[in-house]
Amino acid sequence: QIIKYAALPGLLPRAGRLFFSGFSHIAMYMAAAFHAARLLPYNHPYLRADSIGRYGMRHVLMEARRNLVIKRENIDQVIIYYAVLGGIFLLFAQFLILGFSLFSGAAHASGITPAFLQQFFSTPNATDDVAFVLLDLVFGIPGVFTDVGGGITCVAAGIPCFTNQNTAIVASWPGALHSGMLLLFQFYNTGILAVGLIVFLYLVATTVGETAVTGSPFGKRFNRTWAVPRMIFAIALLVIVPFGTNNSFGMNVAQIMTLRIAKWGSGLATNAWILFNTELGSGNSTPMGQPENLVVLPNPPHFNTLLEWAYTVHTCRWIEGWLRGPDGSKTIEVFQIYGNNAVPMPGGFQAAVTNARSIITPTTSARSEEIVIVIGEIDPAYNKYPGSVRPICGEIVVQVKDLTTPGAQTVQERYYDILLELLVNDALFWADGEAVARRFMPIMEKDPFSPVPFGNFLKTDYIDYYDDLVRQAILAGRADQVADPNWFPAVTDMGWGGAGIWYNRVAQYNGSYIAASFSLPTPKKYPEVMEQVRMERARESGWVTGIERYNPKLPDGTLVNLAQPDDIYAAMAYYYAVNSWQDLFIQPTGNIFQDTITAVLGLEGLFNLVDNVSVHPLAQLVGVGRSMVESSMMNLGFSFGAGLFGGLANLLGRTEIGGLGISMADFAVQIGLMGLSIGFILYYILPFMPFIYFFFATMTWIRSIFEAMVGVPLWALAHIHIDGEGLPGPAGLDGYYLMFEIMIRPILIVFGLLAGLAIFAAQVYVLHEIWHLAVTNITGFDNLQTKGYQTPVAGQTGSLEFMRDPVSSFFYTALYAIIVYLQAVASFKLVDLIPDNILRWMGASVTSFGEIAKDPAEQLLTYAAGGSQVLQSTLQKGAQGGLDVMRNLGRNK
Repeated sequence: QIIKYAALPGLLPRAGRLFFSGFSHIAMYMAAAFHAARLLPYNHPYLRADSIGRYGMRHVLMEARRNLVIKRENIDQVIIYYAVLGGIFLLFAQFLILGFSLFSGAAHASGITPAFLQQFFSTPNATDDVAFVLLDLVFGIPGVFTDVGGGITCVAAGIPCFTNQNTAIVASWPGALHSGMLLLFQFYNTGILAVGLIVFLYLVATTVGETAVTGSPFGKRFNRTWAVPRMIFAIALLVIVPFGTNNSFGMNVAQIMTLRIAKWGSGLATNAWILFNTELGSGNSTPMGQPENLVVLPNPPHFNTLLEWAYTVHTCRWIEGWLRGPDGSKTIEVFQIYGNNAVPMPGGFQAAVTNARSIITPTTSARSEEIVIVIGEIDPAYNKYPGSVRPICGEIVVQVKDLTTPGAQTVQERYYDILLELLVNDALFWADGEAVARRFMPIMEKDPFSPVPFGNFLKTDYIDYYDDLVRQAILAGRADQVADPNWFPAVTDMGWGGAGIWYNRVAQYNGSYIAASFSLPTPKKYPEVMEQVRMERARESGWVTGIERYNPKLPDGTLVNLAQPDDIYAAMAYYYAVNSWQDLFIQPTGNIFQDTITAVLGLEGLFNLVDNVSVHPLAQLVGVGRSMVESSMMNLGFSFGAGLFGGLANLLGRTEIGGLGISMADFAVQIGLMGLSIGFILYYILPFMPFIYFFFATMTWIRSIFEAMVGVPLWALAHIHIDGEGLPGPAGLDGYYLMFEIMIRPILIVFGLLAGLAIFAAQVYVLHEIWHLAVTNITGFDNLQTKGYQTPVAGQTGSLEFMRDPVSSFFYTALYAIIVYLQAVASFKLVDLIPDNILRWMGASVTSFGEIAKDPAEQLLTYAAGGSQVLQSTLQKGAQGGLDVMRNLGRNK
């Protein structure tokens, strides 16, 4: 026995103990079951705890069979005995079937074949796989991260990545950094292997010493079952072998195993992502639902000053035509100006865009993105004007927004057609302009009773008509945006690492569509005579805003001085034309707070939020954010002719800005900046949250792999122990959990993304259904009455008015948006929380790499909030400087 123990490796006994020692407990449970059936007596040795391991299942079966008497009275014993026997047979049969299926290519009843297993862990397209590209860029080992057919990544192939020909090609891969890092790994691995050999020799010496002291072979601490296999396994993990396509990099077996496990985990997640999207594609659905539920419908913007500007333009064309030739021979025409070129206003949007983009801005080398329309006279003598066109009757700009989405392009095309009709094809507008001109101008036969249109006529024949055209343009744009086939891109080509990229498409489609919807043509200049009147009024009467800035009559009854005698008649005609629209747009209520919120923030976009229950909540908030940005920039930042405060005062019905007006404007700046901050977070940050969380989770996985590449040699050293049970030993178990975490984390990240989106949508759906009830409980008003179910009861109309109050609606809607936003943040955190905490279900207390990283979205929000505060402070100082200038001007006057 001594020679056998010392000379033979004992592989078979060790294999038996390794694979079959656990069945001793099954034998004990079988003995207990047979005792319950009276097949084993109470005092049988097989039932004693100290006998566990001294007998096997075969012994228990034979002992029970010896005591079994097959007859009718013992039918229960017969059933139990053969049921146990059959169960053991099925157990071993399953082991045999599993082993046979793993090593055989034939199909089996279980359906488990090598090809079946391969489809779980192989990556079908390594070329644009985001995870493989990242791993190649980080580690730079050729030939490791490939697909099952041997395909390599775009980085290794030296081609543009992600099917984008504009992507820069990695010039030198692997680079010097990669080569240096891999040599450093080789040096590190050599040192760890040397340490491992020293520890191994130390344990051998310790074992010899303990054998001499205790008189027991190998000492009392030596685990005869696991110590030798564990040491062999540890040394095997530390062995350095050539690695990579050209076998030029020295990696130890543990590191190679880590990279393989990472590759298999990535393949598992990629195949799961492909399976998910394949199922979506069968129902023509995106990862967030049907496209018609992902595009918000903004309320159409009002024309405000556009129609009154066009009215003055038509009046101006008649007047200036008469002034330059009583026979009308020198008419005022409509031109598009691009660079130093002038052409008649094109009949189509695409032609106008082509003209505009033919000009490259010298300072930025960027193509022009605005269509400039000038109403004036062309003459070589006007060479100081672009295109030699003098803007006698005004100028208007059409901002060209994003044309990459069909809905945005449709809206802009329709808006251009509306402008074309407004300036060129609208015979009614042309005739009404003539009527105003005849009433005021003495050049031709002056007609003080010329049939000029009045308020109701202007509203029904112009405002309602053009509002309907805008509404139809927005509806047509939404229909085209929903029908765009690019809602279904090849999201699977990038593997699981590209799963978070698609969700920003919701912001892209809604943002471009909403920006186009708010981008009505913007008047830049009124007729020249009106601009002269405005400047004279400012010089003679101080800071004048609103419609009064175009009134040629000063407060003392005198008239402003103009260049030509007949210009005063034209100025009166233009002032009449502008003033005709004064009472047809948004009217102030007298409540400065309510009027300012309505004027600056553009509440129509906010109020649409809770009315779109069928729209995905992420798209809802994106729409609110974009509409607030557009409304704030448009209503706060633009007012042709009078600047910021003139336009605001016009909207609020203030004609003279004194001390109260200055304070009002200061307050309006604060409201506008608040709207910009909220819109920035809702539009720019919120739709990026799925991508932010997902991208940082992916990079956390990459960092955990790098950590493992440094840590696995130390983990291999942890196996060099002579005591303890099991292959990991007392110190190596956590390493197995970390290796398993590297493999399972990618698919858990995908699960976290989908879980976050599903929970977020469910939460907002329920919130939408109960929100009116919650507000009702606060206001004390029965919400059913607002839906027409009951007749309002006396005494409750105050609550009804409170609910309808714009200020209250604004704050409750803003509160709704805040709650939904907080739900989004909490839901999207699942992308990190699920992978970081899932191992606790296995009883593991090891800390993964992701748990020590900070929440990236929270940091981004913190920085964004801080940045917005800095921006707000800067803009506030600038606005305050402008207010101080106006105060000083007022004092000087």
